[in-house]
Amino acid sequence: NWHWGRHFNSRRLGLLLVLGFLWAAGLEYYHVNINHSWSYNSAMPLLPLVNIGLLPVLQMASLPSLAIVLSRRNLFS
Repeated sequence: NWHWGRHFNSRRLGLLLVLGFLWAAGLEYYHVNINHSWSYNSAMPLLPLVNIGLLPVLQMASLPSLAIVLSRRNLFS
């Protein structure tokens, strides 16, 4: 459907942000604390209580919503 972007109102974008944050936090927690796939430099700001990187979580949470907003702007302006 060519007009898929019109259905993403602020409520859906908010939901996408929350789900993206939860997914990203879960992945980071698993790979840092359980699987020990990677670790962080001392300069990485961490989320308290879970000790996962703040910036990777924010990036993974915000990029899908940003892509949709920019796509809507380009497709429907």
